[in-house]
Amino acid sequence: MVVEMLKEQYRPCEPIVLSDMKWLKISSGALRQTFKRMSDKGILKRYMNGVYYFPDNSRSPSLEDVLYKMYIGNCREVYGYRSGYAFANELGVTEKADECPIIVTNKENSRGRFRKMVIGQVYLKKPYRSVTEDNANAQAVLDFIREWEVYSDLSEEDTFTQVKKYMKRNHISKEVLAETAEDFPGRVSMMIVKHRLI
Repeated sequence: MVVEMLKEQYRPCEPIVLSDMKWLKISSGALRQTFKRMSDKGILKRYMNGVYYFPDNSRSPSLEDVLYKMYIGNCREVYGYRSGYAFANELGVTEKADECPIIVTNKENSRGRFRKMVIGQVYLKKPYRSVTEDNANAQAVLDFIREWEVYSDLSEEDTFTQVKKYMKRNHISKEVLAETAEDFPGRVSMMIVKHRLI
């Protein structure tokens, strides 16, 4: 029965994260046992501790997909966002890449730590404010503004022109940005006022 329910929700090679399985209404111990049995029978494959997938020939999920499902969001909620050079690339202010992905997520309680993955590692940070679907993009912008000099190859004026374009593209309202900025360092608020983002 659990297999059929999972097949309705997940395609082959799509990461299935155990911590997102609350909707199955099974205790965590029973859930781990159920997934281990399915893995032993070859119904599921184990990607890493707490992450499984339905096999599809010899393919396995990409690290990017696994990181997204574990720390950024699923079909029910958003609980994180990409930071660092990944977000700066999205803004169009650099072409550099992070040595390891940086993700800000509700699933982290520390100011920052590395977590080993099957391939490489990820740097996780807790957010200034709980991340939701409504504020994730605004928090990503504010987080970038906090350290924009580190991540941008453009001048200050050109960098904030790109920030404005991103805000418009992603429908980030000035109200949400202003409200979310209350939890960030004062320097961030000064920059958003200086560049008329609110």
